[in-house]
Amino acid sequence: MSATPAGPDLWSGSTPAMGFFTWIVGANTLYGDPLFADIYGLPQEELSAGIPVEEVIGRIDPRDQSKIARSVHQAVVSGDQTSSTYRVLGRDGDARMIVSFGRCLRDEDGIPSIFSGAVIEAGRMQEDFAAEPLLACCRAALELAETSGKERVARHLSAALSELDGGSGSAGAS
Repeated sequence: MSATPAGPDLWSGSTPAMGFFTWIVGANTLYGDPLFADIYGLPQEELSAGIPVEEVIGRIDPRDQSKIARSVHQAVVSGDQTSSTYRVLGRDGDARMIVSFGRCLRDEDGIPSIFSGAVIEAGRMQEDFAAEPLLACCRAALELAETSGKERVARHLSAALSELDGGSGSAGAS
């Protein structure tokens, strides 16, 4: 795994599951992948065919709906990137905290046309780190060592990660 220009991949080895969506603004049709469907508690078949964005907003906790509607509206009007943290009601009725981000792209005439983005369960990211903070920090350190050319340090960290992972051999970041 290589570093990005902004720095190393700090989620190495435990990348959180990310759901992707695309909303065709003029047609008011939103498409989403299977993880997006799962996070929002929506049938994948319907998302593959496209659904009105109001169905997705209807899955957002009522306490957060107006905040998210304003944020999306502002992103459509401005073309700026948006990100929000809010609750989504799953199929079981339990609220899940998610982080979403996206941007509305414009066509050649400057008209808002496609809004694309992704969602991640915020609680899942926190739980992964909370469950194994030493493992997460060692993975980040290994990535830094590898990207900065510190091969000997990387070997030691890789060995430590193998030990922490119970010798599974899957601890390395490369």
